[in-house]
Amino acid sequence: MARRVGPFGIVSASLLLAACGGDETGAPGMGPIVGVTPTPTPTPTSTPTPSPTPSPSPTPPPAQTTIPPRTQTTAYLAGFTPAQNRDLLGFQISVFNIETGTTLPGGARQIDSSIALSERGPRSSDGEQFTGSVSFTVSNLRASYVDRSNNTAPFLGEAPAFVSRSDAVEWTANSLSQPSGNSRLVWARVTPFLGVVPQYYSWILLESSAPGQVVRRMFYAGSLTDDNDLPPSGLDVQRARMTLQSDEPGDGSYEVAGEADLLIDYTTGIVTGSFDLQPVAGSRAQPLTVTLSGEIDRAQRWVRADITGGGTGRFAGAMFGPYAAEIAGGVRFERQNGQSFYGGLEGHRR
Repeated sequence: MARRVGPFGIVSASLLLAACGGDETGAPGMGPIVGVTPTPTPTPTSTPTPSPTPSPSPTPPPAQTTIPPRTQTTAYLAGFTPAQNRDLLGFQISVFNIETGTTLPGGARQIDSSIALSERGPRSSDGEQFTGSVSFTVSNLRASYVDRSNNTAPFLGEAPAFVSRSDAVEWTANSLSQPSGNSRLVWARVTPFLGVVPQYYSWILLESSAPGQVVRRMFYAGSLTDDNDLPPSGLDVQRARMTLQSDEPGDGSYEVAGEADLLIDYTTGIVTGSFDLQPVAGSRAQPLTVTLSGEIDRAQRWVRADITGGGTGRFAGAMFGPYAAEIAGGVRFERQNGQSFYGGLEGHRR
């Protein structure tokens, strides 16, 4: 089983002024004339050229580089609250790992991976929605996972299959679970990153295995920011971390990670960032530099973006907590050599 993802210039213009100096030309004095008392010739003087007065540079209106103070008082649940009923929604990543039957030189079995980031919702006339959901009920410790992108319910976990830990709860398929077989559903608190413990979102994983293949569905979910609690304007800077990993070809670790500023412009609705992704310890992956560029859907509290640089990919996530204090979502990426990666991006306000 692969490692868990997470728990997944300003250009300034200068005005150059050329100083124009006047030409200095003095008339020569005349020589003496016989019989005439010469009149002294005045010494020519130069009239100083006044220094040019610089044209005043136009003063641009002050740019709003920070978001206005929050005015709402909405309180939010923590992202991981297994003592309360929850409905958890997010954009689902599906990873299909199938053994090809080929043994690699190191002895491992070769894996063919297929990765999909579902971000459009059910195939119906209901419009776009989140593509994965989990409903949890405390009274009977029951959880159901719904794959909304395919209108299926691939897992139902009951109390006899329930296991609780300090940082996660888990259901393992048994005779009362659907489907029976080797499947497990995990709802977990996300791990700290960049020195901060995320408060308002959590991590969902549904893993099912059969001979020769493993299927994983995963997404971030938690307490979505209310639509009237988003910053109305200004530029928000969040510190973010992107982590990507690949299960191909199965003979070692292929994982890269990096952090960067994520710029969220609430005035224009544009989100941008550039990430220098480096191999983690023990990884065989090559470094990767990617650029993220996307948009905010204010009504849905979504952020979706294209990722470019050494390949192509997509990010689909949401804003969580008071005043969009956090952002998290899934990432799918394919390098130019065809290797597929999946992972996540998480950010918090600086």
